[in-house]
Amino acid sequence: MKLSPFGEAARTLRMRLDVSMKSMADFMNISSSHLSGIEYGEKRLSPKHIESAIAFFKDKATPDEIHKLR
Repeated sequence: MKLSPFGEAARTLRMRLDVSMKSMADFMNISSSHLSGIEYGEKRLSPKHIESAIAFFKDKATPDEIHKLR
């Protein structure tokens, strides 16, 4: 299965920052399996999810990395 563009950006950031999917999902107030589904394009990516992901990474990521999440 191929990651969505959002999924690629989020996973790359998590790996670079050594952050678990669970901690990101908890911050976004969704389950890890739901976040995984979003990353693989199996679940709908809403503007709320994008904004939550940006808020999660805002103090840790570069402006370019944040742009890629959008």
